Amino acid sequence: MRLPRHHLLTHPSGRRQAITDLGLAVGQTRRFAQCQVDGVWGQVWVKALTDGDFLFLFGNVGLPYMGQLYAKRWTIE
Repeated sequence: MRLPRHHLLTHPSGRRQAITDLGLAVGQTRRFAQCQVDGVWGQVWVKALTDGDFLFLFGNVGLPYMGQLYAKRWTIE
């Protein structure tokens, strides 16, 4: 699922982080195998877009496929 950018990541260590603090350049992605978002554990995939926006995906599918699956879903809609 796609999330708004204001949701925070909670790492297994308990450290909380905003996706805006990841320091991503436009087009760059980061993947996190285990993070908590809104009390749910899952996998996170974040890509920096133009104009300071982000594509912030959260789910339980394999990390290498999250971006591909979302792109496929987007073409269906």
